[in-house]
Amino acid sequence: ADPLGKDSTESFPASSMSTEAMIRAFIQVQHASALQLASRIKRLESAVLELSIKSEPRESPPTVEPGRIDLQRFKTSDGPSFTGPFQAVEPFITWMNGVQIFFATKAVWHPVDKIRVVGCLIREANTLAFYANGVETFVTKSWDEFKVSLFEFALPPLWRTEL
Repeated sequence: ADPLGKDSTESFPASSMSTEAMIRAFIQVQHASALQLASRIKRLESAVLELSIKSEPRESPPTVEPGRIDLQRFKTSDGPSFTGPFQAVEPFITWMNGVQIFFATKAVWHPVDKIRVVGCLIREANTLAFYANGVETFVTKSWDEFKVSLFEFALPPLWRTEL
């Protein structure tokens, strides 16, 4: 018993296309496929040719002076971040000690490099604004002069009495 009420032996309806039309359509599909394949082969050949041609040597990135670091490749994310709070003595002193250790372990010796890297480690808003406003003058100073300026700004006036 067929649930649809049709004989299951019934075949599919005959196509309305003639054999000649089917062969013509089949040949057109094969022709289009051959054209696509030719296009792909042409692109592949040009890609292989392009790769096989020796490219001109590119300019090497500027070399860093001896004793300096490449600031574009230096990972400041490894260093200690100062997040504040503003004018809190203990967190700032602890952070500054961490910065000194970070510089020693990463072999950062040049004062300008140290000053630029410290700017990437500051996350506290007031101290970061102070740094951003004066960075161009800070890099003309020594590391010790910069630290004095930073201490004077980031710590309260009589901070030594709070220790």
